[in-house]
Amino acid sequence: MIVSQSYSQSSPSGLSKNEILNYIKELDSIISSNPTALDYYLRGVQKYHLKEYYDAIEDFDISINIDQTSKESYFYRGMCQENLKFYKKALNDYNQSLMLDPNYEDAISRRAYCKTILNDFEGAIKDYDLLIQLKPSSTSFNNRGLAYTKINQSSKSISDFSKALELDPKNIEALENRALAKAMINDKTSINDFNRVIELEPKNAKAYYNRAIYTINYKIKGDYCADLRKSLSLGFEEAEKILKEVCK
Repeated sequence: MIVSQSYSQSSPSGLSKNEILNYIKELDSIISSNPTALDYYLRGVQKYHLKEYYDAIEDFDISINIDQTSKESYFYRGMCQENLKFYKKALNDYNQSLMLDPNYEDAISRRAYCKTILNDFEGAIKDYDLLIQLKPSSTSFNNRGLAYTKINQSSKSISDFSKALELDPKNIEALENRALAKAMINDKTSINDFNRVIELEPKNAKAYYNRAIYTINYKIKGDYCADLRKSLSLGFEEAEKILKEVCK
């Protein structure tokens, strides 16, 4: 296997587990004789793919000690920290990565996610603002909409979910989120979104449950008992309690 000589090309794509292990052995041999920061980085990336996050972090630590100019090393170390649920450490690494390249989209996206987990919703919104400026995507609009929901800015969240759907009309998550956001402000058009979700995903158990709850809470015409039964039949156990209470 030819070992990559670039941080931006960390490994051949689509490797099997055995191929990754063989790649690591090749890197072990190189590191045992004349290691570089790139060699440790490359081995760390392979360990990351194997979900060996602690071992990967050790390689990224060494790589960064040798070369502090690789945005990718900080980024992948941050990804390891994030997968270990060390979100503050991950945030620090993404910050370091972005100091080296303020427009590094992957790092902005992961930093926004960590800020959301840490309840820094306004900080997450700023990151999604930057992502949308760099490259508008359905996912970024949806995620910013969720952050707006967390700080009770319903109109902005609904607007973002709508923009997400303009870019990808089959973005089920954005459609569900818009339906729920509309329901929270008693917007009657939310029923159309609930219906559309079920049309696109007829086996979405939670969608039937959400439509039933909306129909019950806002006294909208609809067979909520049928929705609850369908939700339960598809495995959403929370529907059972409501079904017993309202559909005797």
